[in-house]
Amino acid sequence: FMTAYIYSWFNWFSIAVGLFTVALCGFLAAIYLIGEATDDFDVKRFIKKAKVLNAIAFFCGGLVFLAAETLNIHMAHWIFGNRVSLTAVIAASISLVLLWITIAGGFKQIPRIFAAFEVSMILVSVGYTHYPNFIMGKNGKNLSLLTDHATVKTIDTLGTALLVGSLFILPALGYLFYSFRGKTSHE
Repeated sequence: FMTAYIYSWFNWFSIAVGLFTVALCGFLAAIYLIGEATDDFDVKRFIKKAKVLNAIAFFCGGLVFLAAETLNIHMAHWIFGNRVSLTAVIAASISLVLLWITIAGGFKQIPRIFAAFEVSMILVSVGYTHYPNFIMGKNGKNLSLLTDHATVKTIDTLGTALLVGSLFILPALGYLFYSFRGKTSHE
C-alpha cells in the first residue's frame, strides 16, 4: 500500500503540482470574490489577494516545470512542442492580461470569464498532448480514459453512492446559496 499509493506520489513533481493547484484555486476564489464584494474595501482586499496568489501561482508553475525536469519528465517539451498546447498557453497568457485590464477598469463580473478561460487553457495545454492517457506510468504503462475503467460493480456502487449523497448535499448547497444571497444591504 505505502509503495503503490503513498511513496509513488511523494516526490517533488507531485508536491509542485499540488502547490500550483492550491495557488490557482486561491487565485480563482479571489477573482470570483471580487464580483461578490459589495463595498470598496472588500473589492480592494480581494484584488490584493488575487495579485499575490497570481504571483504565487506563477512561481509554483515554474516549480512544476523545474521538478518535472529533475525527474526526467519532459513537460516543457510536451507543452511547448506542439501547436495546440502552445496556442493554449498563449491564449491563457492573453486572458490573464485581459483579466487584469478589466479589473483595473472597475469591472467585477467580466474577469470571472477570463479567469475560467485561463484555467481551461491551462488544462488544455497539459491534457492535449497525452489524451486519452491522463496517468502516465514510469514503466510505459499508461491509464487511458477510454480503455481503462473500474469493474461494472464498482461503477454501479459509485453511481448509487453519488445519487444518495446528492440527496443530502444538494439541499444543503441550495440553503447555503440562499443564506448568502438572501441578505439585504441593511442586514
